[in-house]
Amino acid sequence: MMMKRPMLHIAFAYSAGIVLAWYIRQVFIIIAIFPILMLVYWYGVKKSVPYMKYLLLWAIFIICGYANYALRYTILTQPFEPYYGNHVAIEGYVNSACETDQERVTFEFFVENILYITDSDDVDNAKNITKSYIGRNVFVNIYGVNSSDNYSLGDGLIIDGELRHPNGSRNPGGFNYENYMFSKNIPATLSLNENQISKIGTEKKLYLKRFGVNARQYILASLDNYLSEEKSSLIVAMITGYRGNLTEPMENAFSASGLTHIMAVSGANIVFILSPLIWLFGIIGLNRKTSSIIAIPFIFLYVLVTGMESSVLRASVMAVLILIGRTLDRKADIINSLGIAVVVILFVNPFMFFDVGFLLSVGATAGIGILYKRVRKAIPNKLPKFVGDTVAATISAQAGVLPLLIISFNKVSLVSLLSNLLVVPVTGFATCLGVACIFAGSIHPLMGTAVGYALEAVLHVIMVVANTCASVQWAEVYVGDLSYFFIVFYYVVVFLWGIHGINIFIYNKAKVFACIFMLGIFIFIQGILPNTLKITYLDVGQGDCILVQTPEGQNYLIDGGGKYNELETGYCGKQVIIPLLMHERIYSIDTAMVTHAHTDHIGGILTLVENFPIKEVGLPKYSGAKEDFNDLIMLCEEKKIPVVFYNKGDVIKLDNETSFEILWPVYEEMNFKDNLNDSSICGVLKFKEFSALFTGDISNEIEKSILEQRKNLDCDILKVAHHGGKGSTSWHFLEYVRPEVSIISVGKNNYGHPSDEVINRLMSVKSTIYTTKECGAVIVQSNGSEFKIRTWARKRRYTFL
Repeated sequence: MMMKRPMLHIAFAYSAGIVLAWYIRQVFIIIAIFPILMLVYWYGVKKSVPYMKYLLLWAIFIICGYANYALRYTILTQPFEPYYGNHVAIEGYVNSACETDQERVTFEFFVENILYITDSDDVDNAKNITKSYIGRNVFVNIYGVNSSDNYSLGDGLIIDGELRHPNGSRNPGGFNYENYMFSKNIPATLSLNENQISKIGTEKKLYLKRFGVNARQYILASLDNYLSEEKSSLIVAMITGYRGNLTEPMENAFSASGLTHIMAVSGANIVFILSPLIWLFGIIGLNRKTSSIIAIPFIFLYVLVTGMESSVLRASVMAVLILIGRTLDRKADIINSLGIAVVVILFVNPFMFFDVGFLLSVGATAGIGILYKRVRKAIPNKLPKFVGDTVAATISAQAGVLPLLIISFNKVSLVSLLSNLLVVPVTGFATCLGVACIFAGSIHPLMGTAVGYALEAVLHVIMVVANTCASVQWAEVYVGDLSYFFIVFYYVVVFLWGIHGINIFIYNKAKVFACIFMLGIFIFIQGILPNTLKITYLDVGQGDCILVQTPEGQNYLIDGGGKYNELETGYCGKQVIIPLLMHERIYSIDTAMVTHAHTDHIGGILTLVENFPIKEVGLPKYSGAKEDFNDLIMLCEEKKIPVVFYNKGDVIKLDNETSFEILWPVYEEMNFKDNLNDSSICGVLKFKEFSALFTGDISNEIEKSILEQRKNLDCDILKVAHHGGKGSTSWHFLEYVRPEVSIISVGKNNYGHPSDEVINRLMSVKSTIYTTKECGAVIVQSNGSEFKIRTWARKRRYTFL
């Protein structure tokens, strides 16, 4: 079966080349590997090794995938390389629809020229301006704006701001913004205020994009006329994939119930829209071939309306292949068509491989194409046909995307089978009714209202099912990251079963047992390797958050980062800390320690207490602590989480060989009402001969008080106090601490952190300095006698050495 599907081999090999290009930036390594593969191929052919001919095919397309990604990455970023991190003035035009979200307007902006100003800091008053052509898109964020009415597609603008390279993943398990932006061919971002923009009067026509934007706005306006706000936002998402009007509770409900996929445009949407169209062509007397040819342009129009999302592109390429097959009287093979679609899309845009929507769309389609028949046979025939078909399709699609869902969202819906069984049969009807409502309303408002009533009822059923299933306490569970080895193993086993059935494992018992044996050896070796202490200093911007994992498997959190709006957004807890915990396969925190009550230390802990199992919360002990930590204490009481107060001299046994000794605060000494920074828990973590000092945000005065009580503070790792502020980390303190490595948790700020004075002091004691702003998360691992450090964020540039 696989022999007849060469495009599947090509798609796999091409995708493997892209993955290699993402991981390996030294081109020489790939150049060196290719001759080795050719030598193996030559030897295999000479010795008549089975399937060796596929090695040449794979080698060629792995190199093609690698070369395309590396070349496109370099070409896309090269014009902006001299300007990243600098203040620039750019000239161009708005190249997408404008979106408004919480006093922020965003849009894609095509940069025609970067302006060099030699006689003024003001673009409007400058006389000598030189231009350098760029020809790339950037993503613009305009803050402090409540409406996008002043900006529209094609508007010519001059924008003044700091050009930034999109961040890759900053922490283990974190969102890779660079991959997301690059999948849209956007290599830079700009954030600014409205007074940094001026219009230049020119306007680009952009006929195709304008058609798509206007059509989508017309659809939104039409459905808003005949449906309630929630129902309108739902059907708009189902028809066009636009989810900007969905409320957060709706998004959460559909995610927990496993129904998010119905709001993502896919092949099913194209079928729902094309089928009535082809049927109408038949009514007016057109034959099958003619109908198929005429339907193809409508697919391209639909792609424009949906904003060319990745899942739509995949489905559209497959739909075009199927329609072409109809005109040639050839039945399209879904898997081979999928292979062609993958190669075509990734050839045009190799960055699309890292788009979650693209991966889920491909996974679901592959699952249905390979597993559906096997699953359908396993379902009792006593069930009604539509029930059996829906269950088989749901199981097949879920099996195809399960590992991808876990590594992308770390969540799995346990009620998805039931919710899909109830909802999927009516989604096609709802989509067709939505399209009918738009056309009926265009003819006469009464007709639109009539269809709208029916559509409202169908959408009500979908929302009731989603909300009911999501309300089940165990509807959605967190799942830790899967290893790449397990993901490959999973797909090999599941798809081999789908293609060949269980007999392939029965007929190859020796190979199966050999694989199981090797897997057992691998697991055994992992089990006997000595465990290490692991400390992860997270990048939470201007704040602190440190995860300590002891050799015996205990997990402790020191601070949780957070910003002023953490209570409203839950960003640091949900988007930084929980993804890290899932990456490390941690399902509970033994103790969450908060050094002091400032938002940039306590915010993420508040979110975590609400959303994640925590066994105990530790706080500094001083008069007024209960008042300062009132919100956290009340939340812990509500969740029945014990709260412990720590004082100088307390020693916390993290495990049999790891301890944390509290050096500050001293309960009787002072009240910290006017300076919460000085109330910070300060302590030293010890594991055998290794030690790490944590200082919160203490000032020079507290450092002096600690040294008066204890001179022996020599440590391997110092967490620099107060983000490197000049009022901490004094010369006197460093003379006693003498850290081999100093880690500064800091983000973009207006305080001058880290200060030059502190950096100079650390350098004077020959301490190696890492900042989370530059390095992302800083990860320390120690066996008790020595330690190693690695940083999570790395610069991405292709080199030959």
